[in-house]
Amino acid sequence: MQAYNPNATCPKCGSEDIDTQFRPTKQVEDVVLDGYSYGEFLRRDCQNCGYAWGQLTVAEAQKEIERETKQALQEAIGNARAEAAMEALKTVSPEGVDEEAPTPA
Repeated sequence: MQAYNPNATCPKCGSEDIDTQFRPTKQVEDVVLDGYSYGEFLRRDCQNCGYAWGQLTVAEAQKEIERETKQALQEAIGNARAEAAMEALKTVSPEGVDEEAPTPA
C-alpha cells in the first residue's frame, strides 16, 4: 500500500474526482486491500468508476518503512554472518585438526 498522495488520480480510470475517508482501524470491508494488516489508513474511492483503494497515513507509512528497513537489515546481517562463517571455514586447514585428540573421560 502506498503512502497518501493528495494529488492522486484513480489507478483504474485516471479520474481526479476522488473521495477520501480516514479509517482508524481495519474494517471488515477493507480486508481485501492487499492482504496485509494495517492500522489506520485512508480509503480512496473514485467517484467516476467506483474503484476503491487504500493509502497509508504518514504514521503508517513510517511504520512500513521501519518494518521494511528492519527486515532488510536482518537479512543483511544474516548474509554477513553466513559469509563470515564460510571465510572462517576456508582458513581451517586439515593439518590444524588433531585427529587423535583424547576423548573426555
